[in-house]
Amino acid sequence: MNISPELVARFLSNSCSKEEADFLTAYFDAHPEELEKYMGEAEWSQFAPQQTLPAETDRYIWKGIKEDAGFTAIHRRIFRYSAAAAVLCLLAGGAVWLSKQSNNQQLAQTQTAKDGLQINTIVNNTTHNKDFILEDGSEVTLAAHSTLQHPKPFIQNRSVTLEGKAFFNVAKNAVSPFAVTAGGLTTTALGTSFWIESFNGKSKVNIKLVTGKVVIQKDKGNAQAFAPVYLTPGEELVFDKVNNQSTVNNSSSERTATATGTAPAKAKKTVDNLNFNQRPLSEVLKELQAKYNITIQFDEAALAKMKFSGSYSEQDDIDDILHTIALLNELHLEKTTTGYSINP
Repeated sequence: MNISPELVARFLSNSCSKEEADFLTAYFDAHPEELEKYMGEAEWSQFAPQQTLPAETDRYIWKGIKEDAGFTAIHRRIFRYSAAAAVLCLLAGGAVWLSKQSNNQQLAQTQTAKDGLQINTIVNNTTHNKDFILEDGSEVTLAAHSTLQHPKPFIQNRSVTLEGKAFFNVAKNAVSPFAVTAGGLTTTALGTSFWIESFNGKSKVNIKLVTGKVVIQKDKGNAQAFAPVYLTPGEELVFDKVNNQSTVNNSSSERTATATGTAPAKAKKTVDNLNFNQRPLSEVLKELQAKYNITIQFDEAALAKMKFSGSYSEQDDIDDILHTIALLNELHLEKTTTGYSINP
C-alpha cells in the first residue's frame, strides 16, 4: 500500500478504512518520525486534550502524591535496551539487559481512584536517580525525592503526573500520545525523549527536549492559559508559575510567551552552548571532560561505532547530560571516586 498525503490525512481525521488504519498504525509505530512530518500544530493541539485524565482522577493523583511521599516498597530496576531510533543516536545493534532486583531502593504502590481507575505511584526517596520501565515500554529516570503516578493499565491512556524531576524516553506509539502533567503544564509527545523538572515549593517548571517533538500546553480552564509551545531538540522551556511567563531557550536564541498567547519572540543568545552534530561519542565525552573539568572513564574502542547529536548549555547539569547519553546509547553510567564511568 502506497503512503500518500491524502491517505495520511484520512488517517489523522479517522476517515480511512480499517485496513488502511491498521497499515498506517503499524508503519507509524515503526517510524514515528514520519508521522511528525504530516502533523501540523493543529493536529498536535487535537492530540493533547484527548490524553488527559478524568478530573476526579487527576485530583486523586495529586492528593496521592502529597500523601504517599514516605511510602517505601520493592521495585525491580530494569534497563531495557533497544536499537536506538531517535534522531540523536546512531547505534550498531541492540541488546536487552536486566539488572538484579533491588529490595530497598524504589517504591511502587497501586491505589484505586473514586472513578475505579487504578493509579500506580512510584516514589524515589533516595539521593540519586532511579531507572524503570512503564508498561508501554517507555523508559523513565526518576530523580531523587521525586514522585510519578500513572493509570493501570498503561497502554491506551499514556498519561502520567510528575512532582519532581524525571527523564522520559517515550516508547513509539503513533496513535497514543504520551502526556506528562507537571506544574500546571501538560507536555505531549509521540516517541521522543525529554527532561521535566517541577518541584512543589519552586516557582519554575523546566522542560528540555532531547529528541523528537513535543507540544506544551497549560490547563485550558485556566484564565491565564497561553498558546501551545512547540519544542525542537535542544530547546528548553522555563515556565514561571508566579508571573505566568514562559521562556524557550536553545543554542542560538530565546523565545518568550506570555498569558496573552502571543507568538514567542526571538531574543539574543545568553550563554555558551555545547552543540554536537553526529559526533563520535568518544569525542563528545572528551569535550564534556574539558568543559566541566571532570574525569569520564570509557573504552574508546567499545564506543567506536556510536555517534551523538544534541545541544546543551554549559549551565546544564553534567549528571543529567551523561545520564541522557547513557540511556539513549544503551550504556551503563556510574559515579566513581574520580568522576564517572560510562561503558556498554
